[in-house]
Amino acid sequence: MKICSDPKTIETLLSFYEGDLREALKSDLSALAVQEIPAKKSAAASLLNMYLFGPEVAYVWGGVLAFSQLDIYRPYIAHSRRKSVIICKGLKGRVISKFAPKGVPVFHFEDGFTPHQYMAACEHLHTAIYATNKVDNVKYLRENPRMVHILGLHGDSDKPSSVTRLSSMYDYVLAADANATNRVLNSKLQIQADRVLVVGGSPIEGVETIKARRPIKNILYAPTWEGYQNLGNFSSLKSVAPLMQDYSATGNVLRFRPHPGTGAHDKQYKVIAKELKQVAKTKGKVADFNWSDVLIADVSGVISEYVYSRKPVVVPVDLENPKILEYINKTSIPDYCYLWDFRSVPLAEFLDSISADPLWEKRMEKRENAYFGAETQADVANLFEQKLDLCESIWKNRLMQKGYQPWMGRSEADRIRLPEDGALAELVKSVMAGETMLELRERRLVRKGGIRKRSAAALTRLGKRVSKVLS
Repeated sequence: MKICSDPKTIETLLSFYEGDLREALKSDLSALAVQEIPAKKSAAASLLNMYLFGPEVAYVWGGVLAFSQLDIYRPYIAHSRRKSVIICKGLKGRVISKFAPKGVPVFHFEDGFTPHQYMAACEHLHTAIYATNKVDNVKYLRENPRMVHILGLHGDSDKPSSVTRLSSMYDYVLAADANATNRVLNSKLQIQADRVLVVGGSPIEGVETIKARRPIKNILYAPTWEGYQNLGNFSSLKSVAPLMQDYSATGNVLRFRPHPGTGAHDKQYKVIAKELKQVAKTKGKVADFNWSDVLIADVSGVISEYVYSRKPVVVPVDLENPKILEYINKTSIPDYCYLWDFRSVPLAEFLDSISADPLWEKRMEKRENAYFGAETQADVANLFEQKLDLCESIWKNRLMQKGYQPWMGRSEADRIRLPEDGALAELVKSVMAGETMLELRERRLVRKGGIRKRSAAALTRLGKRVSKVLS
């Protein structure tokens, strides 16, 4: 995505569209009072980006953007016929043009811009999908009551933490299949079946599939993180990492993909992961999936992602932790995954025992049920798109209840008036198409510890004084 950062150009466009923005901000589709255009030019430029682009679906992270979670939504975004935007709290220092899907603007909280307060200015924005179940999501729901709000999360996991009390505040909850649906319905949250949208599994864009059994040679170890509570600690990392190091020491090749949250609760896990990375590198999720012949993983969403490839999955089990083992046995995991008693059976011996892949048929049945027979990411994305059709219909009905006729809304050409200047008009069209973003940045120097900030002009004056002293 290209960036236009010329201050004069952006200020000209802000002046040209000031009346249009004020009119859009009068929308009574928001629970807020009339919003004003942000005082800061950088924030006003972000608002103008959002208004000109005119999104239909927002993918929301209540906290900072988790890039591994974004990968789960890339196939849906890439194959959607709707305009999508990404909204989050922060970017962890990443440059938008380096990670954003093609044609998808990214909005985040900085320089005085608060995206959740301006979403109502986008007259075609009908659905928000939340990749995490954060308390901060509440402000989006509260301030945009006409929109349809969906808890999407980031992959299909059998963990009990995938359903919490916060799940019930959304209009809908996404589920991969019948097992995931039952997990929601049996959670005692009183979420009715018609509030669960079944969309199939979440394929990672670029993951290849196999058509038949093949020898097991390349191993991918992708344990989950330790969680916030011991009862919810499904991570095998502390126990299995030494076994992986021993396996690697014998000349075997493996790759290691720790969960991004590893060590967040227990710093020891981060230390262990760092040590294992010395002998087991990663080339990126897609590359690791395609390179590997088998996945060794804990109860987490990575299992359902990997099942798409049709390759076998091994789940380490600890007989000294009966509560976790009992929980696993209550899920469908033992039906299509191999359970490895790592304290009793060496890894090489265990892999040899499953070399014929006796669970192939069961795993194919799981894949068929989880992905509804889809062979490509486009097939799965089509299921997702059907659910967005439903959400748009519900959104339109909510507007009709308030006296609107959304199906008679303005077309893209009528929605945005263009400047007479040809170059400016082409720039606006580029923003509308998601090819360019307007970006104004205040140049500042922040000393370590955030003690003091200086403007660019002040730094220039300081530099001249310093040069004079040195001369």
